[in-house]
Amino acid sequence: MYGLKPTYGLVPNVGRPNAFASHTPMSHKGPMARTVEDAAVSLDVMAGPHPRDPFSIPAQASYREAVDRPVDDLSIAYSPDMGTYPVEPAVREVLDDAVSAFERAGATVDEVDPDLGHTQTEILNAYYTMATVRWQSLFDTLEEQGFDPRGDDRDRLRPYLVDLILEAEEPSTREYKRADRVRTRIFDGLQDLFAEYDVLATATVGVTAFEHGDEPESIDGTDIEPLRGWVLTQPYNFTGHPAASIPAGFVDDLPVGLQLAGQRHADDIVIAASAAFERQRPWHDAYPN
Repeated sequence: MYGLKPTYGLVPNVGRPNAFASHTPMSHKGPMARTVEDAAVSLDVMAGPHPRDPFSIPAQASYREAVDRPVDDLSIAYSPDMGTYPVEPAVREVLDDAVSAFERAGATVDEVDPDLGHTQTEILNAYYTMATVRWQSLFDTLEEQGFDPRGDDRDRLRPYLVDLILEAEEPSTREYKRADRVRTRIFDGLQDLFAEYDVLATATVGVTAFEHGDEPESIDGTDIEPLRGWVLTQPYNFTGHPAASIPAGFVDDLPVGLQLAGQRHADDIVIAASAAFERQRPWHDAYPN
């Protein structure tokens, strides 16, 4: 599958009763499809402003037309770990091989070491600070609708929501706003990179798939937070940049994702790079064994 998380606001979100809930951290709506072209056609239909979404933005291009665009002038920064996250050596090996497809398509690829200004733990703590406030607000809404997430219906919640949200001490307003400073450093680090490059290519996640309930506690000798410490998509929930996940290959018959991100509002460039990769390494009929 090809998944595209568009620039925040490109696909409107008209959630109620809180129209502003999707902003902190940012949650994006976007297409998943078997091919880049199908995703681009879907985005053409989905994208655009909505009068009930305070963050919605106009579409910036014909996304279907971007599929056929040459990429000879694109510069791609490659950092499998985003300069911050541990990545399994086998996943890194697949990605190292996969990025050569961009060079065959005519793009320039440089290996880089982005500076997001914070450790993986600091990034994750800021995310959980924001997410705790957001989920507690959601629980308030569910209570108004007759659901009891803090009482009789508690056992119906995912265990991580109980551990991380209900059992956690609610952050103060000052802690909540301090998390925006982490968010700002990450945003600035990415903006510095996108001032020099069109696309940042990384792992989508640092591991291959694992059994439900058997989340990894370390990657390549580095201890991680098991629920989200392997997720390289998370920084873009702070910054709003568009990001796509491309099937890049397999490790022991399990899929590996290559994440492509671009400047805010440059969704067409992310799509063009994705389509160029797909032409070099088509995946829609690729299955292990």
